Amino acid sequence: MKGVSTVIILVLMLLITISLTLSLYLWATGALSNLSSSATQEKNYQRSRSCLNIEYFAASDNYVAIKNCGLTPLTDFKLYVDGEELPAMVPDKLDPQEEGGLQANALIPSGSHQILVTADLAESAVITVTK
Repeated sequence: MKGVSTVIILVLMLLITISLTLSLYLWATGALSNLSSSATQEKNYQRSRSCLNIEYFAASDNYVAIKNCGLTPLTDFKLYVDGEELPAMVPDKLDPQEEGGLQANALIPSGSHQILVTADLAESAVITVTK
């Protein structure tokens, strides 16, 4: 009987060690995922406070007037025409309620086109224009 109780004690000690190790692992990975989710939550909060509008499109000189209608500054603007990014001169930054514009570097051909402007935290609605 003495040999059996030693085996049982070893099995119990092994199970306790495994369960503690597993608990520590799950706690550590949960803590790390909470850190990354707080950064995601902050970015989502900033996005919820952001807004970008296309005010008008000047077909004669390929100029798109935009306005930051949100509560956070916007940067990293991109101009898309018919789903393709178009090289353009863009503002470095638009503060809340500030207006600016994008000047397309390439010629936009005549016809009907869909225009979209994006920024780091917002994007405009897609508008259809005829040139």
